[in-house]
Amino acid sequence: MSSSGGARVGGSNLKDEGKFRQRVDEHYKLIASARPKLGFAWKLQTASAVALGAFAAAGVAGVLEPALPDTHVAAHIAYTLVMLWAALNGSALLGMIPPLPVRQNAKYDRICKALVLLIGVTALTPLMFPELLLTRPVAMAYQMTSAIIGLIGCALGMFATSKLGNAFEQQLAKRRR
Repeated sequence: MSSSGGARVGGSNLKDEGKFRQRVDEHYKLIASARPKLGFAWKLQTASAVALGAFAAAGVAGVLEPALPDTHVAAHIAYTLVMLWAALNGSALLGMIPPLPVRQNAKYDRICKALVLLIGVTALTPLMFPELLLTRPVAMAYQMTSAIIGLIGCALGMFATSKLGNAFEQQLAKRRR
């Protein structure tokens, strides 16, 4: 049984139908370009934390010869915990992006900026203590490499949060119009 009356929906049959598509707002493009960088940033931070955590565990277990000073092992454990916390914040921010988490973005940006100083000190520790570099060259190279990975992760995090911040500002300006 078919209906006998009413309007029927059909195609437009326009050859230039594509001309009428709306363009994507710039803030959506910024968000889309920041997501992969943010994802890679927290993964690098996690890798750095795991690497230096393993280094600290080796120091605690006494595997490293000659043994690391207790203060360095404690510093590596603290670094590991702080980097894991930063990585968790980055991962959480990535999961919240669709509703535009302005406060979480600013928090992660501040975390990354603060960690740059911490990581810089960690990377430069072997240069500040030449006796460590001479007696433990492989261990110190490992420490520097792990810290540089974390530094790259924080730099990517700052870049991504900057893009997200710009996107949030653009969206807010659009809403106010």
